[in-house]
Amino acid sequence: DISSNLIARMPRFADEEVPRILFVAHGDVARRGLIHTAVPRRFFQGAHRPLTVHPLRMLQVMAWTMACAAALRLFDKFLYELDLILLVPLGFCLILLLLSLDWMRARPAAGANDNGSGLAVLAALAESFADDPPRNAEVCFLVTGSREADCGGIDGFIATFGRRLTPEATYVINLDDVGAGRVCFATGEYIPDLLPYDPLLPGIASLLTRQGPFRRIDAVQLIGLGDAGMATRRGYRALTIKGL
Repeated sequence: DISSNLIARMPRFADEEVPRILFVAHGDVARRGLIHTAVPRRFFQGAHRPLTVHPLRMLQVMAWTMACAAALRLFDKFLYELDLILLVPLGFCLILLLLSLDWMRARPAAGANDNGSGLAVLAALAESFADDPPRNAEVCFLVTGSREADCGGIDGFIATFGRRLTPEATYVINLDDVGAGRVCFATGEYIPDLLPYDPLLPGIASLLTRQGPFRRIDAVQLIGLGDAGMATRRGYRALTIKGL
């Protein structure tokens, strides 16, 4: 499985309709630069070796550009107006150059926070629930891979185990970047339009923030697709807890 998910489950019930709480934290670290976001990554990386850049992709880009230029020069006297087509390969090369410059100037991700902190909280929760498991729910812990590209880890998890996780009885709590900044809870994600979470979990979080130690925790809306957003797309109730 190229998404490299890690799953832990505390079985307590035979009833498949029992409520399930799924704590999620991504285990991969962001690679610097926009070139490692979803669309460029799909083009420049292979499906079987997702962390290895394929030099053949670069040759494809150069060959495509040279072929377009040669064809236009050959037919130039007949189709002079089509010189504008040169803007296509030139624009593509310009985008590639900008992505490369962005990669060179971008700072590496702070992996201890993104998302070592989420994994630490996940491990602490697992220890706590192992000592005192809930009586009326099943608890699962999921460390997702491929989060930084396009949330392929949790999407693959839902595709594999979704038949056992009914949306009406499954609650996804995503832990991300909780080791720095001000801890908040999210009510939705912009990708690019707003994808609101189901209001149940944000509503519970809002009620908790009216009490004692949680009063400084605010509700926010995140930019970009996260594991909770992908779970929401698949019809599950979800919430993200994040430091900003």
